[in-house]
Amino acid sequence: MKKILKKYKLLNDEFKASIWYTISNIFQKAAPWLIMIILTHTITSAEYGKYSVYMSWVEIIEIIVTLRIYSNGFVAGLIRNNERKKEYTTTIEKTSIILVTIWMVITILFRKYISTWLSIDEKLVVFMIFSFYGTISFGIWSSIQRVENQYKTILFATLLYSILGPVIGALSVFLNFEDKVLYVVAIRTVIQFITSIPFLCSNLKGNSKVFDKYIAIDAIKYNLPLIPYYLSMVLLNSSDKIMIQKIYGYEETAIYSIAYSISMMIFIVSGALNLAIQPWLFKKIKNNENKKNTSFIKIATVLVSVCCCMAVIVAPELIEIFGGKNYITAIWVMPPLILSVFVMFIYQQFVNVLFYYKNTKTILLISVFSAILNIILNSIIIPIYGFIAAGYTTLFSYLIVMILYYQAMKKICSKNNINYRNIFDAKFQFLLLFVIIALFIIIVLFYNTIYIRYSIIIISLIIIYVKKEYIIKLLRGFKDE
Repeated sequence: MKKILKKYKLLNDEFKASIWYTISNIFQKAAPWLIMIILTHTITSAEYGKYSVYMSWVEIIEIIVTLRIYSNGFVAGLIRNNERKKEYTTTIEKTSIILVTIWMVITILFRKYISTWLSIDEKLVVFMIFSFYGTISFGIWSSIQRVENQYKTILFATLLYSILGPVIGALSVFLNFEDKVLYVVAIRTVIQFITSIPFLCSNLKGNSKVFDKYIAIDAIKYNLPLIPYYLSMVLLNSSDKIMIQKIYGYEETAIYSIAYSISMMIFIVSGALNLAIQPWLFKKIKNNENKKNTSFIKIATVLVSVCCCMAVIVAPELIEIFGGKNYITAIWVMPPLILSVFVMFIYQQFVNVLFYYKNTKTILLISVFSAILNIILNSIIIPIYGFIAAGYTTLFSYLIVMILYYQAMKKICSKNNINYRNIFDAKFQFLLLFVIIALFIIIVLFYNTIYIRYSIIIISLIIIYVKKEYIIKLLRGFKDE
């Protein structure tokens, strides 16, 4: 243990951050999985489908209401306005509260029409908007901690905000309320709002009377063009479920949602690594160091690819654990969805460069194109080949997005005299992607043979052991950099 701690202390801040973000993400993602297990084993598949559709709408509506003003733009703004970060934070917090409040009034006045349009209960619509008060406060606070590499603090906050409310809400199904989905959402929302109050106070501490209208206007101008980008990314993930529900019903939606939720397990690693990479990447671009440093992103890409392979191999067992035998059909959707997560991780690094340079127009064009492409493909292919095809339309759309963002990243780096090869080893990433695709095809062919699938795991572990010196050398090289 002493040796491990000694080696841990020698790691740079970014690598330490990625470790703690991974631990934090494990706890954060554990909540939806635990909720999934509870709900799939206690309510009907139709009710779980209703819950899944509601959560899909939450992702979409949250973008429109909050503008995601606490996300990528806020992180880049903090770094650019480092001397005024307290004033900047307070203004963004207040701006976000104003936006949510305006939409809350609109929702209460027109809740019947909104409910009919979304095909969800009026009370759920109101709880949805109310939940965004907690989202913005926690989002702003956690972004500040990421920039300052306060990763241990984020772990504690994640336990408090992201797990307590959702899990207690899910456990309410055992109280036998008539409308179980409503109470799951209501209890979750109220608890998360209460736990977000300390984050709100922290964001406003010492500057509660400050409000810079120029910062607010600039933030809104920056994020408004990004709405189509955020929407398109969510639509790539959520439109499948909404369209499946419209075409086939809630039960098929539930099966697809199980596959989607389990596939998103990879975000434990990919999401954590991206959170660590983003501030590091912004600083590298700002300093424009003429030094090749691709190890961080290369090692991160390898870690994500290994997790993807393991998830595909044990997909049938994961489906039975999280959903039960009634959802076993979902195994055929998981490979393309898991591969989509890997592709998403690769192109997100390219997008980060565009975020830094405020190249929102390019992000807008690519994201809108990808969303429209995915919706068109879904509308044509899902009715013919069934809901399983939705996974493959998503993957195809992601691959197109990756290529477009890669070209856009190269162009903007050239324009700003940045040598992107000092940060990215794109050839390595793309080659690894082709290897993973080939491996996935082999695994799927043997889905019904458990011995072959687990033999692949054993062989992989043997290869890792044989190549352990090379792997250690890579890690040491990364630590030195």
